[in-house]
Amino acid sequence: MTTPTSPETDCNAKDYYDGAMELLQEYIDNGKLVVKSGKTAYNDVMADSWNVEDEKEAMKDRLSSYAEGECPDMVLAAADNAAQGAIEALEEAGITDMPVITGQDNSAISQAYIKSGKQTMTIDKNLKDMANNTAMIVNSLMTNTPIHTSQSVEGIPAIYSKITVITKDSY
Repeated sequence: MTTPTSPETDCNAKDYYDGAMELLQEYIDNGKLVVKSGKTAYNDVMADSWNVEDEKEAMKDRLSSYAEGECPDMVLAAADNAAQGAIEALEEAGITDMPVITGQDNSAISQAYIKSGKQTMTIDKNLKDMANNTAMIVNSLMTNTPIHTSQSVEGIPAIYSKITVITKDSY
């Protein structure tokens, strides 16, 4: 299995975007959430890849809609690489008081950014729990027994693994 190299080839990236927009679109539509760049469509907001440099360039593009010294109130970053790129772009633009910046993956760099106040939060996906759930599914398939799930996504049975939101208060 290979790691997706871009949001375009990462099937989870579009789901993340759709989930976020499901909640945020109402606020964009009624003017409570202003997207100065005007870029809200998935193809307009995704970076060329998940690498930090491309994420940084994507943030620089968004910052071009702001006056010098201005920055967004928040950055919804789908991954810690995106958060890191956003932070680097903001710092290069002279921003020292960081906006709310999300992330996901609980990377070591993001942990340091959270401790220093540059990043607001990240999500830790419990790999042990994910591995246990995967083994349970494989065991059910191997023994031809039902897979027990308590939730579904669009009618498809789903097993959710534990996640932990990491903030400065976590340390």
